Amino acid sequence: MRVPYYLALMVVLLCGVAASEADETKSRPGQPDSLEALKQEAVKKVGPEAYAIGDVQIDAAAREIHFPAVVNMNEGLIEVVISTPGGKLHESILVASIQPLHLHAALLLLGLIPGSNPGWYLLPDPSMRPEGWDRPPGSRVNVFVSWDTPGGLREVRAESLLMDIRSGDTMPKTDWVFIGSGLSPRGMYFAEEIGSLMTSYHDFTAVLDNPLKAGRLDEFMHADPTVVPGPGTTVRIRMIPLDDNEQDAQNE
Repeated sequence: MRVPYYLALMVVLLCGVAASEADETKSRPGQPDSLEALKQEAVKKVGPEAYAIGDVQIDAAAREIHFPAVVNMNEGLIEVVISTPGGKLHESILVASIQPLHLHAALLLLGLIPGSNPGWYLLPDPSMRPEGWDRPPGSRVNVFVSWDTPGGLREVRAESLLMDIRSGDTMPKTDWVFIGSGLSPRGMYFAEEIGSLMTSYHDFTAVLDNPLKAGRLDEFMHADPTVVPGPGTTVRIRMIPLDDNEQDAQNE
């Protein structure tokens, strides 16, 4: 992905693309036709209050984001909860064939704001801190994973897919923080280049990160084979933003 596309899509979003727009076909006064065409290509209205950005679906009425994924591994050390096919597959539970920038845009369209992760460890030297450390904390989302079983649909919280092998305990219940990745030195959107959509081990290049301090360690969090279905299982990701009161409480 090249910088112009990233910048153009961000301009489109800042120009006021919103999931509540009633008419996606009308150009705004003074808005270039090429920008309007890009908006139409990037954000599709697929229902009365439903939108799609690539394979990322947005339910504006329910304030939810949905996209498909596949189980990549159900045992072993994990640093990435959801990866792209070009990401860190040796340590990723799920793989989703979506563009990270599309997920970023979908989160923006629901009003979320990217920012820092309160769980990051900040070294005394600011030059050694993660990119974006000085921003306000990012917005938070709850993330669920569902799949079909012989007994019907099963849905679990994303964090329940992981366990601490030291204790055998499931990862504590948590939401996930929207840090929004950034641009690499090569001018690429970091998450497109690295392939990390959502990480359990702190990673400032991901779209979503683990806000718990335990995410500073990368040695003990494993996939829980008693919860995660077998590799190749098709699953569905559902993301729900915290409401304003919940966001405020998390940022206190």
